[in-house]
Amino acid sequence: MIKTFIGQLYISNLEQNLQRKRPKNHVGNVYMKAWKGTQKRMKIMSDTARDRT
Repeated sequence: MIKTFIGQLYISNLEQNLQRKRPKNHVGNVYMKAWKGTQKRMKIMSDTARDRT
């Protein structure tokens, strides 16, 4: 929980920095998509772990 929160803070900060430099940042968009994908995967993993216990 805490780890993901810190991750989100870091990502939002990174996103702001990218937007400050260039409004339309292709790499930033790809990075955000990848991040959302990892978030989904983490959620699924945590759900399966909860089911196991």
